[in-house]
Amino acid sequence: MKFFCLFIFLLATTVHANLYLDVDLINKKGIDKGLVLVNELHTTEEVFGIRPVAIEMKDHMRLELVAKFVSDYGTYGPSALIMVTAKMISPSGNVLKDFSDKPLLVPLNTSKMFVFEKEDLGQSIEVTIKPHLK
Repeated sequence: MKFFCLFIFLLATTVHANLYLDVDLINKKGIDKGLVLVNELHTTEEVFGIRPVAIEMKDHMRLELVAKFVSDYGTYGPSALIMVTAKMISPSGNVLKDFSDKPLLVPLNTSKMFVFEKEDLGQSIEVTIKPHLK
């Protein structure tokens, strides 16, 4: 009986998969002046339910991401499609761009890039997201 319980416990832990996001942020400043200063950040973040993942750059720009599996009732196990919502927040706390209304659909192990542009400041932030399971 103990062996059976141990076997079921080990089976349950090996079947469980965690969702991770590989996130690349490239912040370009001074585009309007012909001068480009680049700040890069590369990170891998684990997603826990619908709790936002916050990534802060050196200049205190913050990206908040929420990722979840898209329900696919035709297959067993986790879906191969991930829905990602994103918000870019300035150092003062203002929301610069919000993708909550139009979430991004990203297949597992596939990169998707989007750009936040702040033309009045001559700033562009490229965000690349790649979801994967571990």
